[in-house]
Amino acid sequence: MKTRILNNDLFGGAYTSEFLEKNKSNTINGSLVSDWNLSDVQCSVELLLPIFTDGEWVESATIEEIELVNNTKFKRERNSLLKDGVVVELNSFHFWFNESTLSSFIGLIGVSEKASSLSVQWKTKDKEWKTISIADAYQVSFLASKKIQTIYVN
Repeated sequence: MKTRILNNDLFGGAYTSEFLEKNKSNTINGSLVSDWNLSDVQCSVELLLPIFTDGEWVESATIEEIELVNNTKFKRERNSLLKDGVVVELNSFHFWFNESTLSSFIGLIGVSEKASSLSVQWKTKDKEWKTISIADAYQVSFLASKKIQTIYVN
């Protein structure tokens, strides 16, 4: 495996010897492959903006650029977890919630309680309607809220 060093010493990709031999007389992105500046030094995938300096690949991105990328990755991961939702177990039944369904569930508890109802009906993760006492519904909403908060905190 060889790494390509671009004219500005930036990383230009990693290539197998087979690829380089097969394409040595081809022009790729305006440059003849046989004229490429190559190194045996492998570039770490951890580097955001690698630059070849003094025989090694080092980070050239600023702290601000790195923080922006890390923050964006964190937000994508958090949003994916929120979309997946959380599951809460009650009396061997599993209830799935995301932020929207949890809000609806809490609203249903409030309305039912004001109507002096002793229970609510809610679908399990397996799409079966179950009757839940108001007290248990509060417990389920509390547990679901905690799990969703954990996604934000972590």
